[in-house]
Amino acid sequence: MNRSVKRELWLLNTLLRYKRLSFNELQAKWKDSYLNDDDSDLSLRTFHGHKDAIEGMFFVKIKCDASDGYRYYVEKTTEMNQDRLLEWLLNSFNIADIMETARQMPDRVLLDKMHGGTEYLEDIVTAMKNFNELHVVYQSYNHPEPYDCHYQPYTLKAVRQRWYLLGHLVESKDIRTLALDRIQKLEITKKSFKLPKDFSADDYYLNSIGIWRSKKSKSEKVIIRVSPKMAQYLRSLPLHPSQEEIKDTDKYVDFKYILEINHELVLRILGMGMSTEVLEPDILREAVSHELKIALYHYKYGWEKGDNEDRLKKNDG
Repeated sequence: MNRSVKRELWLLNTLLRYKRLSFNELQAKWKDSYLNDDDSDLSLRTFHGHKDAIEGMFFVKIKCDASDGYRYYVEKTTEMNQDRLLEWLLNSFNIADIMETARQMPDRVLLDKMHGGTEYLEDIVTAMKNFNELHVVYQSYNHPEPYDCHYQPYTLKAVRQRWYLLGHLVESKDIRTLALDRIQKLEITKKSFKLPKDFSADDYYLNSIGIWRSKKSKSEKVIIRVSPKMAQYLRSLPLHPSQEEIKDTDKYVDFKYILEINHELVLRILGMGMSTEVLEPDILREAVSHELKIALYHYKYGWEKGDNEDRLKKNDG
């Protein structure tokens, strides 16, 4: 990333972070920035050059409010998904540059490992943009050997340090999800495809947790009861965008969601441990209870006794 782009991203990130800043305040922020390695000043001419470049790249407007001390602010003009892409870009910019600064102390800056597959991102995005099918050699967990398939890429999604690709698997004539770290080979073909007119990635994942969906699943009202401490965590990092706090007491807090019932939701609830109880629906409450019983069985008797694997699979929506 060249120096000019870094400064432009710094300006956009700073305005988004502090909401409104005068030019003098921006100059002071730049003076203290780790990017200002030559101790240069932010001139008005440079500022307007960066401002014009930002507006051309990111579909935002940087405006000046004369009634608020001539302070500058960012007015977003993009759709929600474009806003998410902008947020990802700025997060990546912040992390990349901080890591560059912190590389001399790697034992003090620790990161979660990002699983493989990122080497295919460029080809996947190119195929998505040009509506080209992909030829993929894929190693599924459900198949002993890798297999060839042809795939029409619809949507990329990152979940828990993994990249996933949602699209139409030609051989099965169905929508399927591929984990990028399970791809062994990927090529862009010359065969084109059309995105279904009624397809929306946001709608597809509207009421789901994680990446996996089931044709049998339907959206239901979900109510969970959590400890006050867990409630603080959920308020800062909601389990799902539909989260609604419906009851708050000294001993517990109830949250309501509209969700599809699947195994990934069960695992997320189990991950909250003893701080969480499912109140409804019964099917989810029973699924969580069943997982707990099987887990206790394993601890008591081990895996050798009983066909526990089949029992576990019963809950996989």
